[in-house]
Amino acid sequence: MSKSFLFLAVLCLGSLVNGQCVNPKQRPEIRSLSPEQRVRFFKALDQLRNNGELDRLSKLHVDNADTIHGHPVFLAFHRLFVNDFAAALNKVDPG
Repeated sequence: MSKSFLFLAVLCLGSLVNGQCVNPKQRPEIRSLSPEQRVRFFKALDQLRNNGELDRLSKLHVDNADTIHGHPVFLAFHRLFVNDFAAALNKVDPG
């Protein structure tokens, strides 16, 4: 895991106050999306696949899997990873 990413993972822990998340983001479960929302999601996912961003995110996860899975940094890494994925989706479909 790169030192900068590990540093960001540690910073992520700063979003806790007394062990509780501060301003947690709400993300809908895919089965709760309307048909139109699903179409938009899959189109955005196709754009990430076509522009190489999905490959970058996949590589980030695979390259760090042994370091994060089964270790204390697991939740912090995945919080950042999901936020990065959501930001990438929002960049190609800001709605």
